[in-house]
Amino acid sequence: MQGRRPLEPHQRKGRGLGLAIVNRLAGLLEAPLAVRSQPGRGTVFTLDIPAVREGLTVLLVAWGAEVAAFDDLTTLQRWLDEPSRLAPDLLIVDYRLPEGRTGLEAIGALRARWPGSTLPAIVVTGSSLGGHEAEAQQHDFHLLIKPVLPNKLRAMIAFKLGQR
Repeated sequence: MQGRRPLEPHQRKGRGLGLAIVNRLAGLLEAPLAVRSQPGRGTVFTLDIPAVREGLTVLLVAWGAEVAAFDDLTTLQRWLDEPSRLAPDLLIVDYRLPEGRTGLEAIGALRARWPGSTLPAIVVTGSSLGGHEAEAQQHDFHLLIKPVLPNKLRAMIAFKLGQR
């Protein structure tokens, strides 16, 4: 095989089955599928699965929590605009939000609404690539990698609430 260059590390990762698997999963879950691709770098498939947020809400309520859950930053901002809102005890946010936004923006908006109060935060992400450690320190949150087991979440909640 003369003349062939060795594959770059990012070219050796996949086997070409991603689209078929993700497309089938999206169909089974009846979930909207978005695709973002960059030639030479790779492709990201995003499934919008609201059942995860709803399931987390049900779990937290079963543990005795009062929950305010939001799909996006616009809905959160409308909630924050009501003057009689009390500061939440804890923030649990997803790192990736719709429209290319992040949970860090949600944390910033909530903390700006109640300046001077320490709102403990947990950020949940599906990315296991790392790189969030500096952000966690800078924005004062703890990170949990999906899938998050209920006992691990409960322990982190107890830890964060105990910190206050």
